[in-house]
Amino acid sequence: MMQPIPGGAIARPFVTHHNTLDKDFYLRIAPELYLKRLVVGGMHRVYEINRSFRNEGFPPKHNPEFTMLELYLAFASYEEIMTLVEEMVIEISKGFIWLYNNYISG
Repeated sequence: MMQPIPGGAIARPFVTHHNTLDKDFYLRIAPELYLKRLVVGGMHRVYEINRSFRNEGFPPKHNPEFTMLELYLAFASYEEIMTLVEEMVIEISKGFIWLYNNYISG
């Protein structure tokens, strides 16, 4: 979650100081840089679910700390990506329905 350089988006990063190393680090804005390195290195399908941080205030639709999914599929067509996203939404929806039926509706 801490990186030696800011990067991954144009947002302003949060800066923190590592006392033992006596060095400033940046809370991650996005996993983009590291995932793209993996793609260039030969891993053609990569993803990460992570915590990200953006130092941009508190507007109504933004939170400075959030969870995101970022994925890269080298050589995939837009149809393949559409199918993947559709399947993810279906599975996530099934999970919410199960949660509602088993815990919320009682």
